[in-house]
Amino acid sequence: MTGEAFFKVAHDKKRPFIVKTNKIAIKVLGTEFNVKDYPGDRESETTLIKGSIELTINDRSEQKFLLKPSEKFALTKRSEKPADKDSSSVLMIENISPVKVGNEEYLEEISWTENMIVFQNESFEDLLPKLERWYNVRIILDDPTIRSYRFTGVFINENVIQALEAMQLIKSFNYKLTDNEVKIY
Repeated sequence: MTGEAFFKVAHDKKRPFIVKTNKIAIKVLGTEFNVKDYPGDRESETTLIKGSIELTINDRSEQKFLLKPSEKFALTKRSEKPADKDSSSVLMIENISPVKVGNEEYLEEISWTENMIVFQNESFEDLLPKLERWYNVRIILDDPTIRSYRFTGVFINENVIQALEAMQLIKSFNYKLTDNEVKIY
């Protein structure tokens, strides 16, 4: 699997359901879960909503991780070079909690399934790939100060211009949109 997908799978001992990505394999034990593993991203995430899943890392198949509901497994590769002997990975298992915006609560990890983009205290730099995928644009942002700006928010029906204008209400920056490219300065 490449990209991001949400699964609702019934358990069947005779026919196990396994999702394989570039970095991990997930054996379904009857569950609802989200997998995010985009080409070019150093991080791969699996978030368990209900049920249970068993995870293995492709190059360490002897290690197994069982996730409980509301847990997220994240694997971050330190180096993308396959020949690099120090290309170790960092793995984390953490509890997820809803993002509170106003009087509403949202699960960031699966918000896309409800046609929303949700983010909490994320730097502009970390938001760039999400915004690029969501709005199908290329974003150029070279200013280190603007890259470090942090945002919390929810975009439901906003187009890219409305989203950028909402972000400008929080932090000052300018942008120029041409075709499918946004230059932020």
